[in-house]
Amino acid sequence: MPTMTDTSSLPPQRPGRTAHELTVTRIERPVARVVSVTLHGESLATFSPPNPGGHVKLAFDQGAGRPTMRTYTPRRFDRDRLELDIEFVLHGDGVAARWAAAARIGDQVTVMGPGGRYQPSAPSGGFVIAVDDTAIPAAGTIIDALPNGVDILAICEVTDSDDERPLTPTRDIDVTWLHRAPDDAEPGALLHAAVAALPADLDADWFVACEAGAMRRIRSHLRTDRQIADERLQTRGYWRRGETDYPDHDYGED
Repeated sequence: MPTMTDTSSLPPQRPGRTAHELTVTRIERPVARVVSVTLHGESLATFSPPNPGGHVKLAFDQGAGRPTMRTYTPRRFDRDRLELDIEFVLHGDGVAARWAAAARIGDQVTVMGPGGRYQPSAPSGGFVIAVDDTAIPAAGTIIDALPNGVDILAICEVTDSDDERPLTPTRDIDVTWLHRAPDDAEPGALLHAAVAALPADLDADWFVACEAGAMRRIRSHLRTDRQIADERLQTRGYWRRGETDYPDHDYGED
């Protein structure tokens, strides 16, 4: 069993964020390239319910020095059961993907958080979700938070059809799936093209989360070509092609 991360070596915590020492109690594979890990710990009794699209930081002990931190969206939190579900996309050779691929019941990990203040709304009655595979958990939490009467248009870019799955078990949402693998498309290229092809008069609020460079191109299109006001647009760059430790706070605003 891996040893617990030494919390004294963790970076300074932000106010209100606690380091939770959690144990793996369940492991599932919703699709071949995704591992869903259920974590349990008594300290989750003080864990704040994450906001839609919120995040936590996981500390992976790499030996000497500070642990390696990675940022993920909590997909499900159950205070009664003291459980937290986190989904890992298995792409590349990052520390988090390696940990998730090798995870076993009883393994331990330190989780810090949650963070994030986003509260989705759809005053127009329409909402567009445009994400890649890394943002599917966030998309699910946002769909769960939107009122039932909102007309949701969801576009998801993934490797191939093996990655297709329901975005949430609570609502039946039609999804337009885009597959990179057949034409070896660059990350985000299909998503950008699909967004640009939507009707010009589409009246909706937006959540866009994907590879950082693609996110910025989509954001520019929405703000410049479609004149979408900033308060109706939430964008996130969850990763950047060619980088292994991309920050969690790239909203494309600079």
